[in-house]
Amino acid sequence: MFLLISIHASLVGLAVAATLGFIAARRESKGHLQVARALGLAAGLIVLGILIRRGVQIEGLPVVSRFDAHLIAGALIIFLAIAIDLLRSLHIVTIAALPLAFSSLVFAAATVSGNARAQRAAPW
Repeated sequence: MFLLISIHASLVGLAVAATLGFIAARRESKGHLQVARALGLAAGLIVLGILIRRGVQIEGLPVVSRFDAHLIAGALIIFLAIAIDLLRSLHIVTIAALPLAFSSLVFAAATVSGNARAQRAAPW
């Protein structure tokens, strides 16, 4: 349950961050961009927390499933985009990367709910 709530919280954060990023690009507003960065970073930290918790649960590196791969891809996209934005002042990288990370987390959420349905349907 914690897993789904965390994923959905990061999805909402990324959706709002992407929207604010698009508004910042349209209006050339630094304030909207700062909030978009902060929300993207918060979503990335939530995903990192999910990965750490999964690593503790399986007592190893969480790289054994499609779900983990989608989470790692989403987190890397967020952190690399924000780092490039802060180092090189390329704001468009953050604005473009947020929807990509969002789609990666949507795939991760679909993988989790698909696995849950398959486990409920299994007769053993």
